[in-house]
Amino acid sequence: MVPPLTGVFAPIVTPFRPADGAVDLPWLRQHVAYLAAHGCTGIIPCGTNGEAASLSVEERIQVTEAALAAAREHGLAVIAGTGASALTDAVTLTRHAFAQGADAVLVMPPFYFKKPPEAGVVAWFRRLCDAAVPPGGRVLLYHIPQTTGVPISDGVLDALLASHDEIIYGLKDSTGDPAQLAHFRTAYPQLAYYAGNDHRVGEGCAAGGAGSITAGANVFPDLVKAVQEAAWRSAAADTADAQATLSEARRLLESTMIVFTSDHGDYLGDHWMGEKDLFHDASAKIPLIVIDPSAAADATRGTVCDALVEAIDLAPTFIEYFGGKPPAYSRDELDPALLDGIDAVIAGDTGGLDSPTPIRLAVDGRVLRD
Repeated sequence: MVPPLTGVFAPIVTPFRPADGAVDLPWLRQHVAYLAAHGCTGIIPCGTNGEAASLSVEERIQVTEAALAAAREHGLAVIAGTGASALTDAVTLTRHAFAQGADAVLVMPPFYFKKPPEAGVVAWFRRLCDAAVPPGGRVLLYHIPQTTGVPISDGVLDALLASHDEIIYGLKDSTGDPAQLAHFRTAYPQLAYYAGNDHRVGEGCAAGGAGSITAGANVFPDLVKAVQEAAWRSAAADTADAQATLSEARRLLESTMIVFTSDHGDYLGDHWMGEKDLFHDASAKIPLIVIDPSAAADATRGTVCDALVEAIDLAPTFIEYFGGKPPAYSRDELDPALLDGIDAVIAGDTGGLDSPTPIRLAVDGRVLRD
């Protein structure tokens, strides 16, 4: 008998090297170690959070193999994301995942063509199961219609359970809709239910869910675990408190702007306003990042400067992000004292801010102004 897949599952991010965009496998292994040390039961490589749609089949195989190897070192289960628009790609990825020892696969419906007939979605899944899932293999269906445009409908579930009930193990519900959660748990109690939204972990587990697969588990899996344990103890008050803590952490994560900067290297130049619209998060893959494509940047692309540099001209970036209008200052006006420079920028026109949004500026961890 195969063991149940319960608990905290992190749909792991896929890290990329900023120099060439290749997958950063050493970083991935470190991340898996962090997750294991902070309460995760398992991981999901190549899910939505892992930018699977931006990866080639070869890259996804590489990520899955690295994730499986790291997970084995820490005793974590692995549910591999193997969904793809092309059935042949999904078959290749699913066969590979099971051949490498994945505990299950998570498969979204084919997602490019919108509003396909249910019969077509059912046929797609049936062919995938027949061609790629071995006896005893487990398939989790991925319901995220806000992204795919294709739901895992009752008609699809009914048809697949009628033909492949020994394979269809469960589903991940990423809608965040309490009504959808209640419907799935009531109509399909035989399926393992995984909350795909951090704000619904408590509800899902209290309703008999098997656990959760949420983005927040990449950062604070211990908070997710606390919610699950309270819900499974049927401790309503503790569940509410733990869920409130998790939800607040998630809201903070969503409302925090993280800026990865380089005053030299790819951006060339030195402390002037124009380059600040080129900030990017190097851990994401194109098209989710912005880089300087100009030939002038090639000479220093991928290099690192660890010298301490000023950060006073970050303020216009923050003001613009929150809807304000950054004032126009020349470099000469921003060169004087650091604190005076920040005060001058903050004093500029922030009329675009409809509500009092706190802006905190810090250099080297030292808060300069709230």
